[in-house]
Amino acid sequence: MVRERPKHVVVVAGSAGSLTPLKAILAAVPPDGDAAVIVVVTRPGAPPGELRDTLAVVTRSPIEDAHDGQPLLAGTIYVVSDGADRVSIDETRTLRSLPASVLTLSRPPAEPLLASAANAFGDRSMGVVLSGLAQNGGEAGLVAIKRAGGETLVQAPREAEYPAMPLHALMAANPRFCGPVCEIAQRVRSFCDSRVSAG
Repeated sequence: MVRERPKHVVVVAGSAGSLTPLKAILAAVPPDGDAAVIVVVTRPGAPPGELRDTLAVVTRSPIEDAHDGQPLLAGTIYVVSDGADRVSIDETRTLRSLPASVLTLSRPPAEPLLASAANAFGDRSMGVVLSGLAQNGGEAGLVAIKRAGGETLVQAPREAEYPAMPLHALMAANPRFCGPVCEIAQRVRSFCDSRVSAG
């Protein structure tokens, strides 16, 4: 199958306790959809490629490690993991490594990726925040997606194994939806399947 450039994008962010909900979401992603899906998960000490291999068994979509210069393709999942380059999306909808000037310990890797999704895709962007520690958040990036008219989803804190990251996102971004992972997965699937328009 020849894959085209995506019409929209989904960025899923999480850290501690996010692996199980992430699997449920990726299992729902249609391989022939019109979205690129980018996963950014903070897992200190995990070997390179481990997260990609773990997630590959639950999805029918192609799944790749994210790297600089990689053009986004529809129906493809990209994984940003610890030890890899932190990336953003440029105006040509290509992944770019972040310059050293923006790589600070106080800035979570999800933050610039979510914000760049808003810049590159506007109202065709979706941001999802799952279980995790507070310092791994992405609240400002989620706010950017909401302001651009995109979709913002947060796992219900009461369901999350580590609720701090969803709680911070909930308070900062006032997302359009906060609920269980099973519903988030269905919303992601619908977004990938039906939001088809020119551009």
